[in-house]
Amino acid sequence: PQNPKTPIKRIISLKMNILNKFLALSICAKAVEAATQIKNTKVIRSIDLMEAGSNLVTFNTDLTFQNPGKEPYYYYTVAKDFEWSFLDLQVLTQKQGDLHIIPSERVDRLPMDYLPAGTQNMTDNLLVFRIELPADTEAIGVNEYHQNRKEPFPKTIKVYEKQTVEVYESKYYLSVYPTVESTMIFKVD
Repeated sequence: PQNPKTPIKRIISLKMNILNKFLALSICAKAVEAATQIKNTKVIRSIDLMEAGSNLVTFNTDLTFQNPGKEPYYYYTVAKDFEWSFLDLQVLTQKQGDLHIIPSERVDRLPMDYLPAGTQNMTDNLLVFRIELPADTEAIGVNEYHQNRKEPFPKTIKVYEKQTVEVYESKYYLSVYPTVESTMIFKVD
């Protein structure tokens, strides 16, 4: 976990690794779009930083996408840099006003036909999850659970002092699909 005593080189390295993954995925997204036709139209990611008494962090991702080819799976990715904190993934969809959990599983990589020859290793630094899409689904909610991603800053305080929380996360949504609109919301109240 990152903390205030972490050398600045390590923090820059982590940020550059995430940026490099994002750039590699941007290149892959064009190939995946051609292979699958899935396109994220709107992505809203949120995290509640004020959940008291817990070091559990939940990233809520609401995905709206186009799937004109009626693909049976959606591939969701998490940066491998956060594998140490990752706990679980829960995927929900809404049908006729009711929420339903839909199956997902971690896979080693994307299907080989998704990426052109020579680019398969561009996704080696990702955790890849295959989500089964019910027929005619164009929106899902993904809850990504992590532990120890919030770090108190400063580590120790006096009773009357205020303490903040640091979280390291990319403001860009990491996806193998092209994304039209993406928003990241940090809830602090």
